[in-house]
Amino acid sequence: MSSTALTFRLPDLLANFPWPRNLSEHYREAKAESSAWTESFHPFDEDGLRGFNLCDFSTYLLTSV
Repeated sequence: MSSTALTFRLPDLLANFPWPRNLSEHYREAKAESSAWTESFHPFDEDGLRGFNLCDFSTYLLTSV
């Protein structure tokens, strides 16, 4: 069986977004509480939890401005 790497290119959907992108002043506190609540169910193993915690779409919103 051959192993071939696949490359996916995602479009920048916010490239022409006409409104400013600002996070709520409550974002960091709400994200911490939300993550703690989700983690309390222990839905992930160690690797899954690391991936879950890396999934912060606000970073994308702020860096694509």
